[in-house]
Parts: sequence; structure tokens; C-alpha cells
Amino acid sequence: IVYFSGTGNTLLVARYLKKKLDEITGSLTELVPVEEAVPEQCLEDTILGLGFPVYDLQAPEIIRDYIASLPVSRSSRPVFLFSTYGLMARDCLSRTALLLSEKNYQVIAGRNFRAPGPALSFYTPWGENKLDRKKGFEKGIASLIGKYAGEVVQSASRFPQDSGVFRNRLKPFSRFWQKISNMTFGNTFYRNLKISDACVNCGKCVSICPAGNLQPGERKPAVMRDNGCLRCLRCVQVCVARAVNFTSARRRGDYPRKKVEEVFNHAIGSSMDA
Repeated sequence: IVYFSGTGNTLLVARYLKKKLDEITGSLTELVPVEEAVPEQCLEDTILGLGFPVYDLQAPEIIRDYIASLPVSRSSRPVFLFSTYGLMARDCLSRTALLLSEKNYQVIAGRNFRAPGPALSFYTPWGENKLDRKKGFEKGIASLIGKYAGEVVQSASRFPQDSGVFRNRLKPFSRFWQKISNMTFGNTFYRNLKISDACVNCGKCVSICPAGNLQPGERKPAVMRDNGCLRCLRCVQVCVARAVNFTSARRRGDYPRKKVEEVFNHAIGSSMDA
């Protein structure tokens, strides 16, 4: 399973899914953060899994770049998809399936899992409720993943004679909603990212930014405006000084720090001791 996780939701699903797949098949499923994944190794695997959060109603750019770097398979290769989303996912998986089809990868199963979005850092009055939702998400996700793991194994056992349970359906007006989402959230994130003077220059945000959007500075990291911010909010959630922000509002909610640390330790291998 190759995955990208911003603040922990997708990693949580990936871990549960790995556990269930291992229990059902008796084999060992490997979890690989996309930052460390080697595209050429995919052809050696029996089946590939891709997991990611939904940004702007599509897979994050880092996942799309990974798919683009995959070598074209000589024979049709099975792949299963899963995503986490806060508001809506629409046909995110179908669009990802189209990208994979160009590399001769066929999606045999796909599932979207609704989860608390990472935008607690917008300081909305619903921040506390979102934290409660995240706790509930962690408790209730196991049964859903167990069912999906069964679908993956069943579809894989029938491949290539049967194309699996996934149906590639593009929904109308998705391009329109994607543009609206990007205008509303994407441009706001990219334009308003700021690092205040409260920064202690610990360098954690620099080390975990998957886009290289933050670079070391003399007093605080510099924001590289020419790079594409993925809006994963890792930098916001990891900052012990609460110096990385997208707004100047006074209220702020945070994800449980333990979960955020797990993402960085698993994906980056960096020390997160506060």
C-alpha cells in the first residue's frame, strides 16, 4: 500500500486495512509512504494499493505525480484505491482510476472514507466538534475497513477474469466543483500561508513539508511562493509555537498531537519530540 497522509486520517485507514488484509490472506502487506515509494517496484507486486486524502475533489498532486512516474505495465495490473475526505469526494477515485489506466493498471476496488478534515486550523467555532468527530472516526472505522478488505481480496482473487467491484463513473459538473474548491480553498491556502515571529526556528515544518514549500531561514523558515502547496496542513499541526497559520483569527483547534506525530515519524522518519 502506497499512501499519502497529511494529518493522520489516511495513515489510520492504511494501518487498519493492512491489518485486515494480513488476517484474511495470511500474507504480509507493506505500507510505504509515497515520499519513499519507488515506482519501478510496483511491477514486482501482485497488487498495488493507493491511499490518499481528497484535495480539491481529486488525489493530491504528490499522488498524481507518483502515478505519472509509474512504468507502463506489460500486462494489466490490479490496484485498489481508498481515500479520506471531509466534505465530499465525488468522482475522485474514478479520476484516479483513469490516470492509472494510462499505465495499464486496472482498479478492482475503491472506497471513500469520510473523516474529520484537517482544516481545524481555520479556527472555526466547530473546531471542538471536529475533534470529537475524529475520535469517533477512529473508533468506528474498523468495521468499514474490514468489509472493504474483504472486497479487495475477493476482487483480486477473480482478476483478470473479473474486473472487480469498482465501477468507473465520472459525475457531471465535477470539473466545475473542482474549480470552485480550488478557488475557495486552494488559492486561499497558497496565498495566505504565514509564519509569525512566534516561530522558534526548530525546523520541523521544513523537514516534513512534502512539497518543499518551506526552506530554512535565519530567523524563521521562508515560504517558497513558486512551489505548489499541497494544503496538507502538516506544517500547521506540527508547529509547537503555533506560528504557522493561514489566518490571523484568535481561535484555533489542533488535531491530537500523537496522531500527527505518527504521520511524520512513519512517513519522514524525523524526530517529533516536543
